[in-house]
Amino acid sequence: MHHKILMVTLVLTFIITSSTSTLAAQSSEKEREKYNQVMEEYGLKMVEEIPDGVTPIEVSSPEELDALFRKIEDDLRNSTSTVSEAIEDTPLEQPETRATAYTTVNRNCSVALGGLTNPYFNTYGTIRVGTVDSSWRWIDSASASVGLSGVTTGVSLSDPWTQADINSNQTSVYISGGGTLNYYVLTPIGPVTFSSEPISCSLTYSVY
Repeated sequence: MHHKILMVTLVLTFIITSSTSTLAAQSSEKEREKYNQVMEEYGLKMVEEIPDGVTPIEVSSPEELDALFRKIEDDLRNSTSTVSEAIEDTPLEQPETRATAYTTVNRNCSVALGGLTNPYFNTYGTIRVGTVDSSWRWIDSASASVGLSGVTTGVSLSDPWTQADINSNQTSVYISGGGTLNYYVLTPIGPVTFSSEPISCSLTYSVY
């Protein structure tokens, strides 16, 4: 009698355990399907590892992943660039009559990238302006660079490019730069990434 009770107990335990394992596997599979649907919608890809120096954004559900990239897409679609200007330094000495002095002007444009941390993409221009008699001015040289600023969690910049074109009479310069944004997100099924359309911003600096 005791043997029969033990056998029945073991059988029931096995059935319950098997049922629980089956339900857990089905639930896990459904969860993965949801992640795959979100990934397909936004063009996300699985990656084996996250690049060194990049701290990924973490999500714990397909719904969080969907909300994150819906916001990123909306923010990138509605992003606009802003331009700021600053004179970094002044001539080291006052020019004498017909003497030449130079001033370095820093100028940059920025694009808010949105997402959870709202980092910025920036194009920086360094412009060397020549002056004679404090009146006649021209652009002697110019260079450009690009980079990210603010809280850059989960995003990196690749394929950067820059341009700095001075016009023929050296009174203005067109500066631009761009690149591709790569977002990295850590999910329960592994790390995923998203590469944006190329983003850029530009500015024009004139001495007159």
